[in-house]
Amino acid sequence: MSSHSWLVRTRHHTILIEACTGNHKSRPGGAPLFDMLDRPYLDRLTAAGVRPEEIDYVLCTHLHADHVGWNTYLHDGRWVPTFPNAKYVMSKIECEALQVGGHEADFATWGPLFYQDSILPVLESRQEMLIEGGFQLGDHLVAESTPGHSPGHLLFALRDRGEEALFSGDIMHHPIQVYYPDWSSAFCFDPVMAASTRRKVLERATENRSLLLPAHFAARGACCISHNASGFQCQGLDEPDSD
Repeated sequence: MSSHSWLVRTRHHTILIEACTGNHKSRPGGAPLFDMLDRPYLDRLTAAGVRPEEIDYVLCTHLHADHVGWNTYLHDGRWVPTFPNAKYVMSKIECEALQVGGHEADFATWGPLFYQDSILPVLESRQEMLIEGGFQLGDHLVAESTPGHSPGHLLFALRDRGEEALFSGDIMHHPIQVYYPDWSSAFCFDPVMAASTRRKVLERATENRSLLLPAHFAARGACCISHNASGFQCQGLDEPDSD
């Protein structure tokens, strides 16, 4: 597993999907892999040809700590938005859930931290765009409601010239869930609903020959889904064709 951001350029916008874990953020107890990181994330973004101020939209599939970390960075002792000219597209349901006490099993230990350091500064700067499923961004991106892993989880569908890519966030964490779609993670808000959503997305990816881009699959993280004798199978972009 790993954590991915995706950079999308259209004719009109430069878009970042998922903001990973962030640097210098305290995540005690439940998330040692996220605690006080110091990674060259912004250097890699620059190497990809984009400066933070050039990002027009930051899309959050959901508001968990490992998906909102680079929403902000530490500047002169304060957390400020990393992307000063961007609108941060977030689920209205997710944001409201956090504001009234959170939906994480361990919210009491480190949930308030990521709200304070990664969500609240965006709200205070009035850069948020709170949406629900069905929202269209530009000509090619549509946000769709995919609850289960979290109450207001969103999938972002990118469509152009008859092809489709699905930025699926945490609908799946690991390729094994393609083969066993009823397996939900320990971090799912509603495991039964998460499994139902997962099956629907896998069926769609198979029928539409969609490129699936989950947030945590290893290596490049993108894959194609097809049927096999027992259900579904996936093929990563780095793997040879089984045919």
